[in-house]
Amino acid sequence: MFKKASGQRPGVRSAMILYTDGRSHPDTEDFYLDIVALKMRGVRIIVVGIGPDARKPKYRQVLDYIGGKNLFFVDDYKSLDDATDDILTLVCPPDPCENSKGMDVAFVIDKTSSLGVPNFLLLKGFLLELVAALNIGPDATHTGIITFNRKPKVLSNFANSMLYSNEAVHDFLAKISVVLGDRTFTDKALMAAANKLFTEEGGDRPDFPNVLILLTDGRTNPTSKPFSTIIPHLEAKDVRIVAVGVGQYEDFQGQLEEIAGENVHNASNFDQLSNLFSDILAETCSVDGGFTRWSFWSECDARCGGGVQTRTRSCTNPLPQGYGKTCEGPLKESRPCNEQPCSDAYSAEEDQIRELKPLHYKRGLEKQKE
Repeated sequence: MFKKASGQRPGVRSAMILYTDGRSHPDTEDFYLDIVALKMRGVRIIVVGIGPDARKPKYRQVLDYIGGKNLFFVDDYKSLDDATDDILTLVCPPDPCENSKGMDVAFVIDKTSSLGVPNFLLLKGFLLELVAALNIGPDATHTGIITFNRKPKVLSNFANSMLYSNEAVHDFLAKISVVLGDRTFTDKALMAAANKLFTEEGGDRPDFPNVLILLTDGRTNPTSKPFSTIIPHLEAKDVRIVAVGVGQYEDFQGQLEEIAGENVHNASNFDQLSNLFSDILAETCSVDGGFTRWSFWSECDARCGGGVQTRTRSCTNPLPQGYGKTCEGPLKESRPCNEQPCSDAYSAEEDQIRELKPLHYKRGLEKQKE
């Protein structure tokens, strides 16, 4: 079903909903490879468990494996109608990129032999699911792609107009070779991103947020350069770095935190990557809020005796998105004005003006009635 020949559209989100009471026939063949094959194609799998049996530990364990975080339970078949909105939320989760004008997103992908071909295909499937949720276009999101092992390889930069559509990026990722290399040099891959993607020559756009998504299964080679000498190059270009570690996370957690700070996520194995979909999508679309320029000062609210002027700004340049930080600072400022004392004559004139305003207004209404 999830093939071009069967009508699957590249670059469009693919989802499968499995309705089950949890029980499988004793003669059912092992479907592990079928689940893996769907995930390799970027298919989002949602499982709806129906009835009490679906919640039993021996059945729930299977459903957990199939659906992961996309597992939903209802009491019986009659309850399905009441659960429609909840199920639709799993199929079409809230889009953290909805208000985004676009971004420049770099995918830096570990391609070492330690992954193994099946896991690399699962990694590609996760990326297919992710890019299908982005708004890719000439004036929207652009993508750059780097794979790395002993050396980094820039497969595409932001200036590649051939990849200015979801369909084109989907097909490009799907065709990446599964030939893997030896040794992991994460430092070189990050430097390649700084020097060949996030540059004017690499197509980086100064008015769009910069994001780098690193996906790896292990530590960088011991001879790698310290990340403390590399990350500042990316930070200087306002690149938001997100790191995804797969496998024995404890072995390289420190390195990932050195690279991405708090923006680190972990999956215990590659077939669980899809559980990180919502988090990574939110990270990808995360933008720190920025202030607009201050407005002009308002007119002073008094002609003498001390008045006040105000000016305002908003946190909409850009709006904070996803896990982005909101603006820190005041939205409104005020300052004193016309502090000179009011003379008696001046005060009398002010009083006359105040008295005349209602009178003029009343006469105006009478003329309108005539």
